[in-house]
Formats: sequence, structure tokens, C-alpha cells
Amino acid sequence: MKKIIYLIFVIIIICESCSNSKTQEITTLSDTIPTQKLDEKEDFSLFIEKFHEDSLFALTRMNDKIPGSNSDVIELDSMGNMHNLEYIWSNSEMRKQLCWCKYQRKNKEFRVKYKIKDNSAEECIYLPNSSLRMDLIFENKQNKWYLVEYDYYDM
Repeated sequence: MKKIIYLIFVIIIICESCSNSKTQEITTLSDTIPTQKLDEKEDFSLFIEKFHEDSLFALTRMNDKIPGSNSDVIELDSMGNMHNLEYIWSNSEMRKQLCWCKYQRKNKEFRVKYKIKDNSAEECIYLPNSSLRMDLIFENKQNKWYLVEYDYYDM
């Protein structure tokens, strides 16, 4: 009988010990999660990676219609010269284009370069020695980055 009481006592102590350590781990873990302050500007390099990897996140960082240009839509003037028209990209078109951009960013034949200023940034995804290029223009509004223009060139 004493052995059973002793065994129950040991089991209770072990269970109590385990539950306390889990609580401690959770508390410690939550203290180490980095958070962005409301008045702190979003880091562009972290933003751009998330923008291309998370399509739902990307949709929250652009309007339903994005202005820009599309070399597949051109106009000929009276002299027969081609001109790009200002193009408005729909939400469904942008989802396809962003998928294309994500793929090309990982393609070793393509290059990516950035021009980052205080409140604007441009990402250029291009194939060297060709006319294939995608320009994504971002603006920082209220400390968050948003896609404001998309230009696609392939002549």
C-alpha cells in the first residue's frame, strides 16, 4: 500500500513539474517574438520576400487595379511607330503576373535589382541581353510598403 501511495505521489510531482515548465517555456517564447512598432518603418527587404512568397499578403498590399504598362498592348501612330498605352492591371492579372515574377526571381537566368529611396522602391526583374523586364514600383505609406505600379516589357 505504501508503494502505491509513494508511486501516486511521484506521478503527481512529475505531472506538476511538467505543466509548470511548459508554462514557463510559453512565457519565455512570447517575450522573444519581435514586433514592429506602429511608428517604425517596415523593412523593405523583409517586406519584398514576404510579398513574393505569400500571395494573400501581396493582395493586401495592392489596390484592385494597378496602373502601369503592358508591352503586349500597344498602339500604332500614323507613322507606324509603336507606343505603349497606360495599362490598368486587374486583380486577377496581377495575381498571374506576381506568380510569374516569383518564378523568375528564382530562375538563375534572370537578375533582380533594386532602387530604394526613402519612401519608394523599385524592383526590376529582367533577363540580361533581352527586352524582357518586369518593374514593380512600391511606395511606403503609413510605414508599410504597397505596390503602386507594375510595368511589363517584352518586345
